[in-house]
Amino acid sequence: MKIKTVFLIICLLAAILLAGCEDFKMPEEGVSYIPTEEIKVEQEKLPSGKADLSIADGIVTLSLENMPIIGGNEYEGWIVDEEAGTRESAGIIKINENGTGKLSYGAGKDISDFNSVIITLEPVPDDYPGPSDIIVLQGDIAGEGNEISIELKQVAVIEEKPEEVPTEEMPEEIIEITETPVEEEVEAEITEEQEEVKEEEKATVIIVEETDVVSLVPKAADPDADQLSYIFTTPLDENGEWETNYGDAGEYKITVTASDGTLSTSKDVLLIVNKKEEAPSISKAMPEEAALDVKEDAELKFSAEASDKNKDPLAYSWKIDGTEVSTKNEYNYKIGFEDAGSHTLKLDVSDGTLTTSKIWSLTVRNVNRAPVLEKIGDMAVKETQTVTIEPSAADPDNDNIEFTISDPVGDDGTWETTYDDAGEYNVTVTASDGTDMASQTFKIKVENVNRPPVISEIVQR
Repeated sequence: MKIKTVFLIICLLAAILLAGCEDFKMPEEGVSYIPTEEIKVEQEKLPSGKADLSIADGIVTLSLENMPIIGGNEYEGWIVDEEAGTRESAGIIKINENGTGKLSYGAGKDISDFNSVIITLEPVPDDYPGPSDIIVLQGDIAGEGNEISIELKQVAVIEEKPEEVPTEEMPEEIIEITETPVEEEVEAEITEEQEEVKEEEKATVIIVEETDVVSLVPKAADPDADQLSYIFTTPLDENGEWETNYGDAGEYKITVTASDGTLSTSKDVLLIVNKKEEAPSISKAMPEEAALDVKEDAELKFSAEASDKNKDPLAYSWKIDGTEVSTKNEYNYKIGFEDAGSHTLKLDVSDGTLTTSKIWSLTVRNVNRAPVLEKIGDMAVKETQTVTIEPSAADPDNDNIEFTISDPVGDDGTWETTYDDAGEYNVTVTASDGTDMASQTFKIKVENVNRPPVISEIVQR
């Protein structure tokens, strides 16, 4: 009889609840969020909040009201600098059964650097250090002075679908109603406190760039009003500061410990140092002159010394008129006889992302080369024979060549000897390209030819 009475009471309560929720439509599954501008639901009290900023003390206080309690999720506060892409967690905000929650957070940098405050819905567990895409409340930081108050307005409406139990699985005859033992309630309270401590220990995320100065200012209070001292793990110094440098990019887990001399409390900070890209620097380049005037058949030695603040490996590239000729940090330019004219020598030093260049302009002047005359051997002819000389020469610069031949031959290269020309003659052949000449001397021997006597007449003595 008692069981039937309890069953009737439960049915009656279920009917009343269902009657009051006829106009409410639950989402199909899981937790969902709907942008405020896309939903038309009349609610007496919408989720809202307020952010109080103490600029001088660097403290952010977040107060939330009418927040729906979502199983398996939690609300997290963030201060945001959209221009720099910085999002710093203020911590998890615990919501009580009345939908309210409050959190005070000591910011790790000047609050005036941030431009908005957001409240997000985060999953549990949350392995991602940044905010989720579900922004429930948001407010812009505006105004002047040391004390700023911001109204946080609703961005998304959060809905959750309760677990459904199939009708066929519901007991038809026996429904038991049990009360939680006092011991279980105490255990549940302890678990919630442990969870709260666990969330408070969640690491704060601070993002800086190489060469930025990290300066952590913890905000802590002691219930006994004891004087507190702070300890920071490396790479921070005893004052909680670190002047980062190029090459320090990476993630650092820092533990900040507050101690009253007897007891201590620690909190983790995830410090992310982003790489600050800098172009390589050419500290020395030889020759120092940017404009060079040289002649053909010369050799120029080029060299460079470069460094990179990011400590990246450097690659060198030497190019003459756009064609790469070397990948070392030095280059010897051997100028040939075909290189007369204007040229550009460019050095590129790259760290794989950015490149620094050095340019030299070269004026190469022509150097003329004399013709090369083929060897002419000594000659021997007899009187009345004709001497013929056909000189040959080549010019390295492909210039036109003109020949001159000394007497007794002449420039035409032909000499018809007579009976009176017996003897030895030194003949010089000269080849000229108009600028330089090449000469060669050889001998021509004209041998005597004996002629018989000639009787002109016979007379009587």
